[in-house]
Amino acid sequence: MAEGSRNKNVAIIGSGIAGLAAGYYLKHLNCEMYEAKPFLSLAGHGMELDDGKMIDIPLRVIHPEYYPRLFSLCRELGIKLRKLEHSGSFTLSNREDYFEYFSFSFFNKRINFVKPSWNYLKLGVGFLRFYRLSKKYMSDESYEKINFEEFLKRHKVSKITTNLIILPLLSSICTCSYKELKKFPARVLLEMITRIAGPFPMERFLSGTKDVESALKGSLDKIYLDSKVGKVEIHDEYVNVQVRQSKKYDHVVIATEAHLVKDFLVNNSHTKSFLSELNKIPYKTTDTIIHVVEDNCEQVLKDKSLHYQEHLSGKEAKASMWLNKVEPRLNLKENTMQTWNPELQKVDGEINRTSLNRALMTVESYQAVKKLRDHKHERISFVGSYLAKGVPLLEGGVESAYLLSKRL
Repeated sequence: MAEGSRNKNVAIIGSGIAGLAAGYYLKHLNCEMYEAKPFLSLAGHGMELDDGKMIDIPLRVIHPEYYPRLFSLCRELGIKLRKLEHSGSFTLSNREDYFEYFSFSFFNKRINFVKPSWNYLKLGVGFLRFYRLSKKYMSDESYEKINFEEFLKRHKVSKITTNLIILPLLSSICTCSYKELKKFPARVLLEMITRIAGPFPMERFLSGTKDVESALKGSLDKIYLDSKVGKVEIHDEYVNVQVRQSKKYDHVVIATEAHLVKDFLVNNSHTKSFLSELNKIPYKTTDTIIHVVEDNCEQVLKDKSLHYQEHLSGKEAKASMWLNKVEPRLNLKENTMQTWNPELQKVDGEINRTSLNRALMTVESYQAVKKLRDHKHERISFVGSYLAKGVPLLEGGVESAYLLSKRL
């Protein structure tokens, strides 16, 4: 390592997966991290149990074909993964079941089955047709310029399959309403569904995201927690980062959510174009709860890992994971669920509620993201899940950090 490169000082603002991965990939530089919260944010929203184990919030489920950079990082860090049993059911707002599936692994391949009834098979065939359409058009760049709703209309995807399976499934992954999902660039969703619905099983970090956080933070020279950045000002020769006092750096890596950047990045000739593009990226806040259910809960009785249920409005869904089945390492004594987007402000048996943000995508915002990905500036860089070519997930944070390291 050249002494000159090690002496280059870099400030990283934000301690999610993107910021921590940036610190890891830039470990040949002198990196200091600033985090506004009193804890690192990758695993910081988790719920601690009496025995010290943590329930990840949200529960991270990853796929080897859609998260290749994250899988590569786990191999480098020696972080162990485990394959998941994958089964699920879909339910209408009146609690009437209309679709169930289950999977098992065979020689590292996932084989999916649906319940042998006419309605289930009909929906299964409809989803298979959609999967084949996704595979056919996922590499077509023209589908970046039309939204998902237009794709469904253009290819006459069955409304029954769309409303009963495709929208609940994809809106739960993207954590948004059906209306917001339909605005996504079609190609982004087509590539995702092609990858995750393929033959390889979903996986989890063996001991949760705390392992990832612990492994990555060791690459940083300093971490300043409870240190909200008040101002970042870019100059020709240096970057000024102001927290309780000002400090100069050679470069700053912005690893916060895109909509927060305007609160601290000074608008000047260096940053005007960045701020303009960042302001085009929408965000959505939704709740995730941990709640205890009775032994006669339908999902428990059906012995399914996942449960998708339509809201009464018919405009969005909620998704529940049965933690006892998905996370046996926790040795939970009661039947415990993690549910995204609960319909009620207070749910029976609720023991934890966390509000989380996720970047949304539109055809217009995707073009802004492409410009941000392509930018090159001597003093400032951006990393984050929203900078991915795909749906804003953990992979985008790691990939953007990796690409940054190649540039710097």
